[in-house]
Amino acid sequence: MTKTFSAYIFSLLSVVATVSAQTGQTKQADMNGKEVCADAPWRMLIADTAGVLNGLPVTIFIDDADLFGANAELVSVNISLKNASDNSFGNALTFNNYTDSAFLALFSDKSITDNQLDCQSFDASLPVKDAAKTIVFTSNNCGWPFTCTYVDVTHKFWYFTFTIPPDKLSGFSDIIDIQVDFELRWEPDNTTRLRVFRSGNDIPRFAGWYRGDTHFHSMYTQNQIEFGLPLNASRTAAKKVGLDWITVTDHSTDYDNYGSDMQTNWAKQGYEILDLNSQDSDFVFIRGLESSQLNSDGQLVHMLNYPSANNPYMMNFVADGGGDIVTTHDIIEDFLLALAPTGGFAYAAHPYAEGDKLSSAGNGGLWNVSDTGFFVNGTVVPGVGTISCNDLATSSDMFNPNPANGLLRHNFAGGEIWNCGTSMETTDDYSDPWNVTNDNGITPLAPLANDHTDNHLYRLQTGLKVSDFMNRRGLTMKNNNPLSNNYKFFMSAGTDAHGSFNYSNTSFLLGITGHIDDNAIGKLSTVAYCPDGMGHYGNHILKALKNGNTIMSDGPLATISLRFNNDTVDRLFPGRDTSLSESDFTHCTLHIKTLSNPEFGIPDTITLVLATESFVYSIKIPASGNYAGDYYYPVDSLFHAMTNGDSLSAGEYFFVRTELQTYKDYSSQESLYRRPFKYFHSFTNPIWIGKKELITSLQTNRQTALQIYPNPVHNIVNLDCSLIPGESIILDVYDMNGRTVFERTASAAAQPTISLDVSGLPAGLYMIRVKSETTTGTARFIKQ
Repeated sequence: MTKTFSAYIFSLLSVVATVSAQTGQTKQADMNGKEVCADAPWRMLIADTAGVLNGLPVTIFIDDADLFGANAELVSVNISLKNASDNSFGNALTFNNYTDSAFLALFSDKSITDNQLDCQSFDASLPVKDAAKTIVFTSNNCGWPFTCTYVDVTHKFWYFTFTIPPDKLSGFSDIIDIQVDFELRWEPDNTTRLRVFRSGNDIPRFAGWYRGDTHFHSMYTQNQIEFGLPLNASRTAAKKVGLDWITVTDHSTDYDNYGSDMQTNWAKQGYEILDLNSQDSDFVFIRGLESSQLNSDGQLVHMLNYPSANNPYMMNFVADGGGDIVTTHDIIEDFLLALAPTGGFAYAAHPYAEGDKLSSAGNGGLWNVSDTGFFVNGTVVPGVGTISCNDLATSSDMFNPNPANGLLRHNFAGGEIWNCGTSMETTDDYSDPWNVTNDNGITPLAPLANDHTDNHLYRLQTGLKVSDFMNRRGLTMKNNNPLSNNYKFFMSAGTDAHGSFNYSNTSFLLGITGHIDDNAIGKLSTVAYCPDGMGHYGNHILKALKNGNTIMSDGPLATISLRFNNDTVDRLFPGRDTSLSESDFTHCTLHIKTLSNPEFGIPDTITLVLATESFVYSIKIPASGNYAGDYYYPVDSLFHAMTNGDSLSAGEYFFVRTELQTYKDYSSQESLYRRPFKYFHSFTNPIWIGKKELITSLQTNRQTALQIYPNPVHNIVNLDCSLIPGESIILDVYDMNGRTVFERTASAAAQPTISLDVSGLPAGLYMIRVKSETTTGTARFIKQ
């Protein structure tokens, strides 16, 4: 990727500005000069299963210290703690009573000498303990007549994680404030303050389900606006928060902003992920990519590209030909085609809501629906906002231009419709958004209004509307052509976090102006159903993402499945489909399973969302008031919810999904949480259910009433040909992939009833086709 002249000028101005710039600690927002910052996970378990207190990791990161006049002469790092209810911090933590080896064991996730990425070795900084300070660096000496020591950070990257050990956390409350002071030579000292919520309960988990983040940026995202944090430190924070996996989706436009070239950097990141995964089987990184491309209206949109489950490390680098400033010239289809050789797939990133639109300064836009059946642009939908994703004057960015090939474009799976877990915001102190010492005149994080365009739940509502609409279009396709396989649109959630372990300020422009919000790693998650585990380097996670076997959550969980009467086994999960006979409908229930805990509150509302081609219905199920619950809803009762003359004919499909809302009361600790209450949520992908026909008529040009029976069938299926005597006919049976599995020639006159032995066929849905001189028809049957 070659940068444009304007991008070079922009970078040059940034370098020149560093001469007079003060050191910043803006965390994820790039500024004119270096960044010296600290981060820690926003939540964690207070103790392990044995009741032993867990250590608390604090990551220290210096970025862009290689620029002219921007080196960091770091003398010491001091870490202080307090209970969140207190107004002042104690003395800096010290470790002079630790042995040297015990002290050095507190350091992890350390930068190492790397000439390609311009990383500086942390160990070469020679950190030591001190009687009055937490960490003192001794690799450089101030020289006569001074007596101080320091580390001179002159490279682009320098970082480490320091884990506060359990003995230093003893006696503190569940909510801890951390103050990190950076003592810098010849420069003003910096301070970062963080609030960590420790829980006595693990984040909600179902057996066989694994929680992850589908949209996360690491240190390989580096541009003039934002940067991420190291992969090893991100893993440490993610595990503390409660995640099992992350798809790393760094910007395709950023791989030429450091190191030697894009392809080398891409390969290097792959090797790093492979190495980290080989070290820790309890957590999985999956290498993905966030690409930039033009939508149908020539505006910039983002897409999350994922590798094939068959080989997670074989995805090609999808270079978009653009830079940080000037937009790309490539279109969505270019990237989808680039995924094809290795079997990758993609989701639209933050695609639909007015608050998800990329900046107009960079020609930003949204993914376009382009369908007269949806609300047109400019329509104000209550609870959803102003529609901005349905420009009828341009083509669709998602629908397959050839409907015969399915609902969606090839390799396109759905949309990351829940993006950035932003529910609170402030524009005051970006080094202390919680205002942990309650200083007068500083406005801490405060709840966003329900209809604020940045509010993650408000933006999600647009995504849900579009997703349900897309899937209704899929129902039309499936009902018109039973052979359709590509008729589903799947939903996912991700934080779009740039490091952001505790809070986020990626909206800051050059570290000068912007807002701070509460988005952070794991605030939103996608939970994947993998009954056989996450798989070799996450291949089962990828299968679940591609097939929609997932649910979205910001804490609590809800699943949906089918269960037949007198059975204890769930037979269907989100993303999957089946067809039921009339008898099945009366002997089958939806199984809704919910799980929360005191951290995320009591279940408040459980909703079934039922949709046919024509309408969407909401069915409320009374919540039990327990943190864990099992709810059963008869499938045949779903049809009682249908109004407007809607009905389901034989052979047609509908879909149903589940929404869970929990309520957490913070009124007794409002000053610490900075809000009186909060709602948390979980949303499943749908399950699709078709209605079988007991006896299926063949449609012929003579309007004869041909029948097949029994249906469903175990061994022998019979075709009544009595109304076409004297004609030779050809019978063939094919599966739902269009493959012929049985063929036969017969005389209708000689055999008015033709019997076919299908006992050798696998269970599933099949088509039977009859051809004669005057008659052609098809019928469906179920092999059990």
